[in-house]
Amino acid sequence: MKIGIMTWYSYNNYGSKLQATAMCELLKKKNCDATFIKYLPRGIIDERKSFISITKKLISKINFKNKKQFVSNYLFEQYSNRYFKETELCDSYVDLFQLNDLFDGFICGSDQIWSPNNFDPRYFLDFADSSKIIAYAPSIGLNSISSPIIKEKMKHLIARFKHLSIREETGSKIIENMCGIKPEVVLDPTLLLDIDDWNKYENIELNKKLKDKDYVLTYFLGNSDKYLKSILKFAKENHFIIYNIPVYKDAKINKYDFFDDIGPSEFLSLIKNARCVFTDSFHGTIFSINYNVDFYSFKRFGSKSKINQNSRVIDILKRLSLEDRIVEKDLIKKSNILFEDVNIKLKKLRKKSFIFINNALDEIKKNGNVSILNNNNSLNNYCSGCGACAASCPVGAINIEMNKEGFWHYKINKNKCINCGLCKKVCPFVKLDTSYIRNCIKFYSFKACNNQVLSRSSSGGAGYIISSYLNSHNYYVCGCTYNNETDLAEHIIIEPNNVEKLCKLQGSKYLQSFSYDALNKCIEIGKKNKVLFIGTPCQVAGLDKITKIKRIRENFILVDLICHGIPSTNLWSKYLYEIINKYPILKKNHNVIMRDGRLTKRNKFMQMTILDEKNEIIYKKHQEKDLFYAFFNDGTCYDSSCFECPYRTKCSADIRIGDYWGNKYKDDCSGISMVTVMTDNGLSLLNNIKKDNVAFIEEQNIDDYFNAQYPVNRNIPLYRDEMLNDLKDKNISLLTIKNKYFRYQKYIRLFYRFKNKIIRK
Repeated sequence: MKIGIMTWYSYNNYGSKLQATAMCELLKKKNCDATFIKYLPRGIIDERKSFISITKKLISKINFKNKKQFVSNYLFEQYSNRYFKETELCDSYVDLFQLNDLFDGFICGSDQIWSPNNFDPRYFLDFADSSKIIAYAPSIGLNSISSPIIKEKMKHLIARFKHLSIREETGSKIIENMCGIKPEVVLDPTLLLDIDDWNKYENIELNKKLKDKDYVLTYFLGNSDKYLKSILKFAKENHFIIYNIPVYKDAKINKYDFFDDIGPSEFLSLIKNARCVFTDSFHGTIFSINYNVDFYSFKRFGSKSKINQNSRVIDILKRLSLEDRIVEKDLIKKSNILFEDVNIKLKKLRKKSFIFINNALDEIKKNGNVSILNNNNSLNNYCSGCGACAASCPVGAINIEMNKEGFWHYKINKNKCINCGLCKKVCPFVKLDTSYIRNCIKFYSFKACNNQVLSRSSSGGAGYIISSYLNSHNYYVCGCTYNNETDLAEHIIIEPNNVEKLCKLQGSKYLQSFSYDALNKCIEIGKKNKVLFIGTPCQVAGLDKITKIKRIRENFILVDLICHGIPSTNLWSKYLYEIINKYPILKKNHNVIMRDGRLTKRNKFMQMTILDEKNEIIYKKHQEKDLFYAFFNDGTCYDSSCFECPYRTKCSADIRIGDYWGNKYKDDCSGISMVTVMTDNGLSLLNNIKKDNVAFIEEQNIDDYFNAQYPVNRNIPLYRDEMLNDLKDKNISLLTIKNKYFRYQKYIRLFYRFKNKIIRK
């Protein structure tokens, strides 16, 4: 069987590397092909309601003497290359979702991947078919879960597991109280391998050097100052030398550091050959037990600490009747450990753990690998509302409707659905068919020569120039406009040789556009005519798939926009409602300019202007003072798909355009576009525009894209669902909601600017 392992394995941390090694080795013994899922955890955004808590966090970040880990990156990398097999980088839900067709099953565990302090749904295998998932020895790490939001999310995620185990008894009780399910308590995978198993991972040469040395080993992740005196006394009385595995460069016992490079293999050898080990580390304790080396385990956290992780060490020591090896204050000389008794208990616990993992793997093997992509008449958890599924459905079973959160999403009529699977083939969030931005053909800066074009455009006018060129060459142009009657963004189609109408498409619309109707028409038009479609990357990706299936892709030029995310329509509706109540003249008719290009400074780019029916400015505010931009810039009320967007570094378009942010053009007042050319058709188009001399086009370094834009997805805030509910409530003002969730956003931004300025100096 092919098994995907979801755990912390990429960190240069001894425990993480070795527990991952053990899990992989265990699966190999079960005749499984084990592969680590290459995913970089993003963590969480906490509720930001307390000024004091925010201040403490920010002050803690001004630490110019940051502790640097004293580990050999080279040896860790060498170890991983030798023993680990991993997938391609999965940086979004879509990448992970596709793994369902690659693996027969998935295992999450062990390590503290279920810690509330590092909550990430991916480590609960939320992307995998529930019939394929196993939780083996993940650790919650803490004595309790304080956040009710995380607790509720964990409850639903854990309930999906039929094969559920946990590493500590404390975690088992938490899950039982939370979910009503009692998980099996199993051993950390490092304890499922015996001494002979670990031999092949050790440093053989180092073993030879250490074999006859009488030394004690110290390995502390926390502060070891208060224990040093008693450790020195112990070593002196027993005529031992001291070796220390340094974790931080400013460790207090540098005098005793083992100065050779220490990777995972060396870590194993140092513990194996020690006469005694002094540690506050869970895996330092575990390997001492496994190698039958005398040890003392120190409590790393205070009993009242909110991040107290002592339970994971205490739990395993109690199960092996070794709780007397726990040190709280002073080191007390104890008798040697009777490892014969310990090994008997360990053997029983191993047997129990083996039974759990064997049963789980056998059942997954029995079920076989059923493709989740062809399973039932529904798509995945994420939808960008592009409309590709509805446009491709041959029986009209799919509609695009506004959901309760204020986003366009698909809705399937299951009575009509014939399970043809076309919707899954064209969905931009089911399977990727894209190119990486770094593999672009050319990358340019772009600035229209015409000042009038620049004044009406958001940046350098690339979108307008491309549209006008193609429209005058018999292309239909489909792009986004703002509908003053519905107060929504929507895609419209402009027929060939109607350049004067293209002004409707100019300027940014920071709203989700309803694109289904126009998309459907574009597909029909594109069967016999040429079409330019401009939209967000997900809209373009959906159309790209449809046109390839219908074999009409050569009739389309696709241009996508650099997109940071789309906010809820409920936000925009509430925002307009409050503005119109304040300025009743806008009730009759109004026009919205989200980035007013008539200003003289470059900070025009985030200027909200609302005009009346006579085109007189009634409302005008810069982003720093405007409530809509406060929410938009905070990025917490985006659609769920925006937090898992696979298109930040990938592209299905011929050309990608956006603002050329960064220092290179910071003094330019009228704006510059960046243009990323992805296909030969896109390059041919740019070359033709160059010949017309309507724009200044210069080739640039693609690194500017990654330095100036947002190449990674934002963390999803814990309070997002609660905030979206508040946006629906007519009785709660936007200002109240802003103050509730990110009142100090402005000061946080100023803080980071100040910090970065100091660091640069």
